[in-house]
Amino acid sequence: MGATDRTARAPERGAAATRATTRARPEREQMSPASTRAPSGDGRAWTRADAADGVDGVERPRSAERRRRRRPTRARPGLASTSAPSDAGSTPSSEATAMVTEPSTGLKVPAAMTPGDKALALAGRGARVKRIAGLGVKVYACGFYVDVDGARDGDAASYERLVRLVFARNVGGDKIVEALAERIRPAMDADSPALRAFEAIFDGVSFKKGTSLDFHATSEGELATFIKGKRVSVIADASLCRALFDCYVGKDPVIPELKSTVCAFVDDLN
Repeated sequence: MGATDRTARAPERGAAATRATTRARPEREQMSPASTRAPSGDGRAWTRADAADGVDGVERPRSAERRRRRRPTRARPGLASTSAPSDAGSTPSSEATAMVTEPSTGLKVPAAMTPGDKALALAGRGARVKRIAGLGVKVYACGFYVDVDGARDGDAASYERLVRLVFARNVGGDKIVEALAERIRPAMDADSPALRAFEAIFDGVSFKKGTSLDFHATSEGELATFIKGKRVSVIADASLCRALFDCYVGKDPVIPELKSTVCAFVDDLN
């Protein structure tokens, strides 16, 4: 092949290379959205894997989709849970009722309680104060509730009553049962099964500040105990009911001002 032929074919090869380059460029340009770091609508970079996730021609970042799947559902403010309590019907209801503040502790008790079929009215409130090293330590706020009809027609041992304690400090269950049992024992037999069952309620139990403890004496002589609104015990012994409530409205009450208020309330009913 002569020099003239080689010279003539050189431009042809150059033109062919130019045409090949021109054909290849659109293919590379088509891949640029996936291979480059172009920002997405949510402000983060797209990846090649994200482009493969496109549906109906719309490309969606995979990591954003994963974030949506993993994001926990948050309750909207102001909406109450619709789940029912596990032991519905065993809780003394104080819902949808006004709350009353016990002034010395600042703790609140309901204006009414419904432990059974009847609503019980708040007859008095006060605070249990324990003397420790010469100082008065507030242990709990107390609300005393009575069946108004029963209190008007019967004696204190026969109508329905409830006492609610709301603790003003962290207290061990052993301290509570020791203080109550000390007053209850003289009115009970030493080997009373009801007293032993009552003391066993507080084994391993502790009360944090704000926790409620309810004692409900029915007109049939049963004592139901509730901790944080959940019934934990029912003891059928009228003597135990009488001895426990005498701690609050008996001859030597643990909260004298509470007894005075309850007695005045009951007297006003008659």
